[in-house]
Amino acid sequence: MLTKKALLNTCQLAVDQIARIAINFFLTPILVTHLGGAMFGIWQLIQKSSFQVAALDGRSSEVLKWVIASQQNNEDTAKKQRAIGSAIISLLLFSPLLIFSYFALIKLLPGFFHIATELQQDVKITLAILGLNALFMAIAAILEAIIRGMNIAYKLLGIQALILIVGGVCSAVAVIVGYGIKGVAGAQLFASFLFILSYLIVARLNISWLGLRKPNINEIKMTLIRCFWYTLWAFISLWVFTGDVIVLGFFLPPKIVSQYVLTMYVSQMMTIAILTAVSSILPGLAGIIGKGELDRAAELRRESFLYSWWLMLTICSLVIIFNHSFLNLWVGETHYAGDDINALIALCIMQLVFIRHDANILNLALDVRKKVILGFLSSVVLLFLMVYLVPKYKIMGLCLALILGRGILSITYPLVIRDFLKVKKKVFHYRRFIVTLLFIGICWKVSHHVIINSWGKLILSSVLTFIILFVLTFFLGVNRLEKKIIFNRFRVIKN
Repeated sequence: MLTKKALLNTCQLAVDQIARIAINFFLTPILVTHLGGAMFGIWQLIQKSSFQVAALDGRSSEVLKWVIASQQNNEDTAKKQRAIGSAIISLLLFSPLLIFSYFALIKLLPGFFHIATELQQDVKITLAILGLNALFMAIAAILEAIIRGMNIAYKLLGIQALILIVGGVCSAVAVIVGYGIKGVAGAQLFASFLFILSYLIVARLNISWLGLRKPNINEIKMTLIRCFWYTLWAFISLWVFTGDVIVLGFFLPPKIVSQYVLTMYVSQMMTIAILTAVSSILPGLAGIIGKGELDRAAELRRESFLYSWWLMLTICSLVIIFNHSFLNLWVGETHYAGDDINALIALCIMQLVFIRHDANILNLALDVRKKVILGFLSSVVLLFLMVYLVPKYKIMGLCLALILGRGILSITYPLVIRDFLKVKKKVFHYRRFIVTLLFIGICWKVSHHVIINSWGKLILSSVLTFIILFVLTFFLGVNRLEKKIIFNRFRVIKN
């Protein structure tokens, strides 16, 4: 049943991610054309800064999701209802901090990024809209947490995708008719309202015990403590995982920011898709951990990590070869950062997927203190490296800082997971490491000689190359035991 539900949840998330990728594919050139490269860069800076501040909503939805996931087989509905009550109370208590932080952001951001005086009013209005949107999304997240915690996310199949499409169309219309970044922010606010309505309807139709109960003081206190740590982690993780754009915007012009973001686009979209697929199995994994079946949980973690590596190496190798051609056809060659930087960005993205994979697993422990401490250490090292390297080496310096600063998490997270799941055997996958370096190096050399000037040829070349890389990665990087695990998984899914 776990495999079937995980597969259904993965299908739901796959549909949503396909919709998200398609919308961004068509919307981004419209934004770049109608906003201009510099204003598009400013929009990216505003978005990343808003994401950073939105983390201060208390993250009660994250706590709620894993509490419900761990209790999904428990018939004590009153406990789940009290958990929802605790989450809502926590959100209310954190809301003043969130609102104050957005007021501070509105006041300080234009000066921090050296935005021209004539653009500052639009920037401030946009931030105010995004602040209201953060409150809407916090409410939507609580409803979504209930659905995903009960492992019935497949009930949302097509609904989120439709809303994403509506939001994308509204964003395109807003920027074409001249509302600029204010219109794009307004479209996001409208989409968030639709998410609240859809989640509420799906939850009421599919969860018989849905309701609220007044939690006791101890439950509220426990939820607030967890929210505190989750909020700290969310703030730190956003800095570690997305602070690159903010630092780049402080030291370099918005046009360079735009170039970096667009060069990273394909890798980032694939990353989101893979991590979303991984997250679809987590509620089921939480139920396994809740039963105390740690050996089985450790096996599933190793298996999901194997799939993540297999897909990411294939995709990143593909991106290194064809990203120049893609950007040339998509938004114009002037927005490409160069072959060397493209390869470094692909490495950064691959490293990021592995870190976030294990970070999601650690969420199941419902104790994020170790994760916060390690994340804080990584963020401090990362900040110093970026401040030193970015002014000197620009985007290349940023990539080197990311690889080195995040390296702390690459090493420590697997150790923490082994401790949590009580895995005694320590394994370093030399074969995967060597194959990864080999593929990245060869594809980087090939990228210097590849430029394709038509969409048809690019799509055909990409598909054929993907198949070849996918097969080669499997035969060269996956050992005999891992191949057996993969075949067994496909057999279970088929049956």
